[in-house]
This record gives sequence, structure tokens and C-alpha cells, in this order.
Amino acid sequence: FFSVAQLQEQSDPWRRPMVGKTPAVAASDAGGAPANGARGGDGVVAQQPRAAEQGNAGGVAGRPGDNQPPEDEEPQEEACCSVYCCRMVCWFFCCPPLPSRIVAKQAFLPPDPPAYLIDEVGGVLKIQVEVEGSDPPSMVAVQASQRNGTVLSVHKIPNGSNRVLAAHYVKLPNARYTLLFSHGNAVDIGQLLPYMLDLSQRIGCSIVSYDYSGYGLSSGKPREKNQYRDVAAVYRYMLTELGVPGREVILYGMSIGSSPTVHLAAKLCKRNARAESRGTPPGPRSPDPPPAGVVLHAPVASGIRVLRPACTHTICCDPFQNLHKVPRITLPALVIHGERDDVVPVSHGKMLHAGLPQPVTPLWLRNANHNNVEAFNEYYDRLRTFLDELDTHTAAAAAAAGAAPTDAGGGSP
Repeated sequence: FFSVAQLQEQSDPWRRPMVGKTPAVAASDAGGAPANGARGGDGVVAQQPRAAEQGNAGGVAGRPGDNQPPEDEEPQEEACCSVYCCRMVCWFFCCPPLPSRIVAKQAFLPPDPPAYLIDEVGGVLKIQVEVEGSDPPSMVAVQASQRNGTVLSVHKIPNGSNRVLAAHYVKLPNARYTLLFSHGNAVDIGQLLPYMLDLSQRIGCSIVSYDYSGYGLSSGKPREKNQYRDVAAVYRYMLTELGVPGREVILYGMSIGSSPTVHLAAKLCKRNARAESRGTPPGPRSPDPPPAGVVLHAPVASGIRVLRPACTHTICCDPFQNLHKVPRITLPALVIHGERDDVVPVSHGKMLHAGLPQPVTPLWLRNANHNNVEAFNEYYDRLRTFLDELDTHTAAAAAAAGAAPTDAGGGSP
């Protein structure tokens, strides 16, 4: 993401003129390694260059101890350039500029420390969340049984290689659908728990929310590829351990969480299309049946387009390439975005909506920004309407599936 010119602009102290300074002192002031092998900045006095090495550009040897060049001479930058080159070489090999590492350092901002704790009491996991505004920070236990019969349970989901993901399951009795909620950046499931409980009640859905690798109490490191593994592990856990049918799951992605949501939806739809082309569409008992629908909340079109909204093409190292994956999502998909979003502009949501094969009517909130979409009643109204649209779509798909064997019976094999 950084050109050499940008790195040079950010490293002015490395390239300052050396007027009145020896190479060792100038490199020490710049924070780099001084010349002649001496160390600077750690209490060790840098060695002075020998008198024979202190000559001017014309080859006249300077006086011993006289390190200042004549006023009419150009500043000596050779040593600074050498220090700069050495630093660049060390940085390249010690911290190579790989796109995945750059994204990991710049894009992911896990809360530190986590805003929740998980305790095991009598074989049952309990969650404690941080009390907002408390000083010093304190934790309060969340009761397992909530209002209207909603039950909250905490889970540790295995994710391979001895890694686990922290998740909680807000189960609403007689709920039609269950959201697989992939949250945004700089938050964890402890901070989101009040929002999850309120959302579940207001739209009548159960919700499974999880922390990405490196977020909260989930093990591992935050990486884009780990996000894709995380959401797939949670989805399979919902099907096998929680007993949620795939046709009742809605993939919900908020902000940076739109990336794993779009990736999983596109992957499942592609797998479903291949199975149908072979005449064996995946059923409810298949390992990865397709979900019912997708919701993209303030989604990201791609990582480069967040930094440079005017970018019209995708480069090879562009992370979170949702714009190139949404054409494979053959499911009803709803896009919600605030028109005053100054973090991820609303143009991202509009580009993704235009690329969806089966989009439903989007929701563009005129007065909403990136972090307050849920403060508007239109948000909850649109989600409830989307659930009704999914009911209609599911009924039509079931009718088509029931009619398919009859139609195929009279045709050629």
C-alpha cells in the first residue's frame, strides 16, 4: 500500500541534512544506526570519525576534531542515505510488506482488554460483561434467562489447531430465523450483547454472534483468511451442535463483518449451484446447506475503495473484495447503509446492491452514519419486512422443488 516516495516523506528525520554533524551523530539523532558501527540513542557515545576521514569534497583533510564543513558546501547526505537503505532492507526482511500483514496491522482493531469474561459454573459457561462508564471497570454477570423466554447461552466453538471462538447464542422461542451475526471492527461480543438482546426482541429472531480470531477471548490472530475460517466454523456449529436448519439461517454482516458474510454466502451458493448442475442439490442434511438470505449492514466494497473512494478498479492486493464476490450470491440479499456514513461511504453499499443477482429493496437511511443505524426505527421495520419476504421466497422455492420431479418425469433423462 505504500510507495517508496510515501515512505521517504514519512521518514524525514532519516534524510535531514548533516550540517554541523558527523554521520554518527546525525544517524543517532534520526533514530537510526550511526556510522562506524557505533550505537546511538541507548547511552553509548558514538565514536568520532578519524581526522583523515573528515576531509571536505575537495580532498583537503580537515583539522582533527573539526567536524563542520565550510558554509558554501552542500550538506552531506551520503551517510543518511546509507542509513535509510539499511533500515529499508532490515524492515523488508524483518517485517515484509505482505498484504495480509499490512491488513492485519491496519484494518483489524480488536478491543484490548476484552469487554467480557467467560466463567464455567457447574459445567455451564456464563458471561460477564463490562459495565459501561464504570470507574474502575467492573463486570456484571448476565442472567441466562431473559425477558419473554429468551435464553442466552455461551459457547466455545472449535476452529481447528486447538483454537476456539467465543460466541453467544440468544435463543428466542418460536423464532422463524436465526441470524449469524458478524460484527464490525473495534468491538467484541461483550459490548454487543445488549444490542443483540434488543435486536432479537424487536425483529423476532434468534442470534448467534461470535468473535473473530484475535478478538475478545477467541484465540488466534486477526487475519482476513482467518475471518473466512471463523464464519464457516460457526455456521457448521449452528447446523450440527445448535440444531439450526440451514434454511432458517440469515447471514448478517456489519461493516468489516460483511467480508466473511459475503465470502461464506458466495461459497455456499457456488457449491449449491454445482450440486444442482449434477442433479443432487444439497438438502437439509448436507454438510453445508445454503442459508435463507443475507443482510449487509454498512458493507465494504473493498479495502482499497475505503482508502480511495474514487478507485474504479481492483488490484491484486486489495483486501475484502466483496464487490467481486456478490455476483455469486443467488439468495435474497438486503443492503442497509447510512447516507451520512463517513467511515464507509454509502457508495459502497450501492455498488454491492447493484451487483447482487437477487437484491431486495435496500434501505438508505438519510440521517444515519456508520455507527447509529440501529437508532432508527426504519431499520427494524425493514428487517421485519425482509423476514416476510424470505417466507415468500422460501415457500416459492419449496413449491418449485416439489414440482421439479413431476416435470422431469416426462422429459428425457
